[in-house]
Amino acid sequence: MKNLVSIIMPVYNAAKHVDQAIRSVLDQTYSNWELLIINDGSTDNSKEKIQNFQDKRIRYFEQSNQGVSVARNVGLAHMSGDFFCFLDADDQLTKKSIASRILVLERNDEWAFVGGGQEQWDQSLSKKLKTQLPDYEGWPRKGLVSLHPGCFINCSTWLIRREKDGLYHFPVGWTHGEDLAFFLSISKQGQLGLTKDIVVNYRRHASAMSDLGKLQDGYNNYLHFVKAGGYFSSQKELNYLKWRIKRIMFLSYLHTHEFVKAFKSLW
Repeated sequence: MKNLVSIIMPVYNAAKHVDQAIRSVLDQTYSNWELLIINDGSTDNSKEKIQNFQDKRIRYFEQSNQGVSVARNVGLAHMSGDFFCFLDADDQLTKKSIASRILVLERNDEWAFVGGGQEQWDQSLSKKLKTQLPDYEGWPRKGLVSLHPGCFINCSTWLIRREKDGLYHFPVGWTHGEDLAFFLSISKQGQLGLTKDIVVNYRRHASAMSDLGKLQDGYNNYLHFVKAGGYFSSQKELNYLKWRIKRIMFLSYLHTHEFVKAFKSLW
């Protein structure tokens, strides 16, 4: 069937929320999808929660714990869709998440990606914390290299048109920033459109800001990735990325009252 959408969901010890994430896919107004669930060595009862769902559109894979990038790469290697997107096991798609994004891509064959909005919620999804809407259209490389906040909001907010012979692969071994690198690696595929619809409900955990050292490592890896791949168009653009990373880390450390690390991040 034409316009099949592959939804790739890595799972690691997500028994508390994975059934809600799966249910959000089943509740889509757009029904032509497949859900590829990759159990990345969970030690809780995630597997049992997943196997309670018997829908034939759900495909299940298991592996030893190797990290989210490896799990996503398994999904990418096995997907059958004409389009694809990602969903983390503790988040939820809104009911029109797929429909609103695929409509944008169907209207313009030159667009390879479409981004949507995201709402951040507390862990119980009872209190909305923040709404983030995209405002960047065009070739995505510049937006990704500059860390434009209206270009890339979350790995799950983009829907991608699949190229027939496209190579899709997340860098392995990163704990942060791997999604930015992935989308940058395929950014020449076409232009980015957008919908202002909310497409993902993101569950923000208390641990999100708990290891800023790993966040900084992720940005450093991304900076190296940009430089090694020649993704910047000028030294000025590269210097701007360095400044953006320093600013983000400075403000992040200030937020957690780590003042010495905040000022060190500017060096």
